[in-house]
Amino acid sequence: MKRPNKQNVQREDNNLGNALAIMGRREEAIEQYRETIRLRPGWTVARNDLQLLLVQQERTIAGPRKSLNTLCNNMS
Repeated sequence: MKRPNKQNVQREDNNLGNALAIMGRREEAIEQYRETIRLRPGWTVARNDLQLLLVQQERTIAGPRKSLNTLCNNMS
């Protein structure tokens, strides 16, 4: 059996967040994206998906004055 590489694992983690969001389980999707970002801070796809979901919900993580990078960096 072939071992998964890091990029495939990142995609799978992020795909789980996407699937949860599509199913309407947005809070779980947000937590999945946060966990992906915590484990892989450089994975910008998860950061983008998290931001998009929060914008769709018309909310922010910690208020309008903090940037996404600041928020994501403080989650670890």
